[in-house]
Amino acid sequence: MNSPQSDEQGVGLAEVTEVARSDHQVTGVTVSPGGRIFVNFLR
Repeated sequence: MNSPQSDEQGVGLAEVTEVARSDHQVTGVTVSPGGRIFVNFLR
């Protein structure tokens, strides 16, 4: 999952890193300017 790749034009794609996992349905994710990660769940 952590292998950067390039598209057809050679432009680098963003790297994706799993930082958390949940068995519940996540409905939203945001990252604060300070790097904190927040998620929303259904009730």
